[in-house]
Amino acid sequence: MVPEEADGADAVAPPADADADPDGELDADLDDENDRTVIAPPRVRRAIWVLETPDGVREPIAGTVVVGRRPAKTDFKGSDRTLILKDPEGQVSKSHAAFQVDDDGLWVIDLASTNGVVVITPGGLETTAEGATRVAVPDGSQVELGRYVLTVERLG
Repeated sequence: MVPEEADGADAVAPPADADADPDGELDADLDDENDRTVIAPPRVRRAIWVLETPDGVREPIAGTVVVGRRPAKTDFKGSDRTLILKDPEGQVSKSHAAFQVDDDGLWVIDLASTNGVVVITPGGLETTAEGATRVAVPDGSQVELGRYVLTVERLG
């Protein structure tokens, strides 16, 4: 008994791409501009900044953070979160300052506090934050909120 052949069911199909460009002309049709890979700029990785309180609590900072005795995000436009500072001496205002991290580093802004904001760099240079002016906070600096002192560290 001879098996019956199906109507082409047993036929082997050519590979899917075999007829895609039979003459090899597809490559010739590409523009040189479309036939190159563009190198992406390196991904910018922002450093992680940490504020250390006098009692040793280390708090990472990203975006914009309002710090104070009872800070409110609404006290500084664009703030991402708040950080409560426990100040037994009462030197820290309700919303004392805002810290901002951007591609250029860490900044602090005095939010019309009663006792002011002073940045002291590791080299001893003191800069008072006045009005709504941003003051750069280099790695290793101390930031005085009245007599309450935060130490700043850059990681990475």
